[in-house]
Amino acid sequence: PVYVYYPLMATVPQEAAADTRNRSHTITAHVDVPAAGAEGVLLAMGSRFGGYTLFVKDCRLVYEYNYLNRERFVVTSTREVPAGAHRLGVRFTKTGERQGEATLLIDDAPAGAGPVPRTIPARYSFSGGLDCGHDAGSPVSEAYTSPFAFTGTIDKIVVELETGAAAVTAADARAALGRE
Repeated sequence: PVYVYYPLMATVPQEAAADTRNRSHTITAHVDVPAAGAEGVLLAMGSRFGGYTLFVKDCRLVYEYNYLNRERFVVTSTREVPAGAHRLGVRFTKTGERQGEATLLIDDAPAGAGPVPRTIPARYSFSGGLDCGHDAGSPVSEAYTSPFAFTGTIDKIVVELETGAAAVTAADARAALGRE
């Protein structure tokens, strides 16, 4: 399934948003960065109690996974976000039950990666939902203050959820066989 989000839309409740939990997925923001640079949230899900956020700060693309406000797994791009029209994103690859690897993407090219050893099995938080272009509620990340609106231009943000056999890991298969 593919979900498309646009800036300035109302917060999307978690139940209606793309369910990225425990599955491989890709988030791609189609943006235009001014010559002076830009910063701010591209997409945020959840609140300070848990969730994920993709944002630009200090000219770098950042993905942060907030595990129940107990642990934070942060990946920062190895290169700066350039000015102009670009695709900024993150590919989350499920590597096991409730764990994976986040790879940052600038124009579809890898720009940094890191492990996300634990992910939330249920709701990201009891407050907050999905925000495009800002983080409306209590911020998912401690690296910024809400709303931390993106100062460039967002055309759209596409969330693609992996489906089919490729989305199933060996751990998933063992768990399913154990229930049979």
